[in-house]
Parts: sequence; structure tokens; C-alpha cells
Amino acid sequence: MNPAPLITTLRDQGDIPDAGPNLRAGLTVDGFLLLRGLLPVERVLAVRQLIIAMMQEEGWLTSTDPLHARPDLPLEGDDRHRPLYRRLLHHPEFATLAHAPELLAAIGTALGGPVQVHKRIIARLAPPHQPPTQPHQDWQYIRGSLDTVTAWIPLGDCPRRLGGLAVIPGSHRVGFREHVRSTGAGGMGVPTDDLQQPWLSTDYRAGDVLLFPALTIHAALPNQATGRMRLSADFRYQRPDEAIDASSLRHHYDLD
Repeated sequence: MNPAPLITTLRDQGDIPDAGPNLRAGLTVDGFLLLRGLLPVERVLAVRQLIIAMMQEEGWLTSTDPLHARPDLPLEGDDRHRPLYRRLLHHPEFATLAHAPELLAAIGTALGGPVQVHKRIIARLAPPHQPPTQPHQDWQYIRGSLDTVTAWIPLGDCPRRLGGLAVIPGSHRVGFREHVRSTGAGGMGVPTDDLQQPWLSTDYRAGDVLLFPALTIHAALPNQATGRMRLSADFRYQRPDEAIDASSLRHHYDLD
């Protein structure tokens, strides 16, 4: 269930477009919206440094530049992973990034009104030996409103070989697909062999944001950078007057 080897380049939707129709069309027609340089780089890198400092304290790294991980690093969901992860989820600097005014403004314009930020914010600390997240739709996990928008944010420059995110354009229009058990973060995936569209990805830079609705099929590319970790964040948003599942009001893995 790995993404097909054909990976082409995502089309940028403009540098922080200020026109509502452009933002809405990217999500409703293409099923994704790539906003280059939406977030201030220094704010993104501050969160990156916060995570690096925590991993240093836990002895997860052999070096911080270029962010080499120990080969026996605990995988996401492992009991040894949770103490650091709990600290990160509760740290105000990480939580504040989800409420960045640039992000709220862009998503509010795309959704046509005020937005509610899900409490279940997610960080991916992905070493090269961890199976990549398989093709899936976020609605499998979040339920609630189908109009929920995910913001995937690379916490630092993320070339494709480091394992950035890939999407299938237009896949949100095929409807919800039944998921089955799979490897990688989340543990679920969907078959995509019948879809004709190629997978799209790009070399992401710090400050970039990839937005997509809850039914867009997406996956992480395998991390092929020797020894290096990929750091990224997933934040989710919706209109406050729409349905929300109780799980979105709790921390990831219920680490409250």
C-alpha cells in the first residue's frame, strides 16, 4: 500500500493568496492547497529547536546537525515514546503554532468563516527505520465534519528523500473508503490502485503549509535520508458550528 513510484511536483497555489475564491478552489477542486512561505520561518524553526532539545534530553540523538537519530529510537506509540511526546503536546510553543494568525486567516478564508482548532494536535518524529504513514483519509480518524481541514507543516526544510507528504489530487471526490490495518503511523490504510491520478509531492521548505480536506488521500513518502529524522506537525480545523467528534477535543493518544 505504498504510494506509487510516480511522484510529480505539487502546484503552488500562489504565495499566500489573499483571494477567497483561490483558497476555496484549491480545496474543493484539487483537494489540496500548498501555501509557500505562509508561516514565519523563525517561528517554525523555534518549534523544531524545542523538539530537538527534548530529544537531546531523552538521549534520542547521536547528533543534532543534521539531526541523526539513534538506531534504536522508540517508534510512535511505543511506551518509551510517550513521556517526551506528552511533554511536547503540552508545551505552549508547540500548541501556539496551531493558532498562528497566518494559518487561521488562510483557513478561515477557505472555510468562509471563523475556525475551531482541534485540541488533538500531532507531531511526527519520523526516523528512517519507521514505516511511513500509508495512504489514508483523515476522516477515518477524526470523523465529525467532512469539511475539516488538515494543515501539514514541515518543521524545517523537507526534501522528498526525507519523507515529505504526498497527495492524490481529486481523491476527495471519490468519497470515503473503507480502511484496513496497515503499517506506519495511524495503523490504517486504503488501496489506491484503481485511482488514475499520479501522486504529487514536492521539496518542502520551512514556512510552507499543505492544506487538504478530510477525504483527500495522502501518505508519507519513505524517509530515505541516512540516519536523519523528519519532523512535521498535523493540525486540524473546522467551522465551530459543524459536528466535531469527542476524540478531537482530547490530546493525541489521550495524553491529557
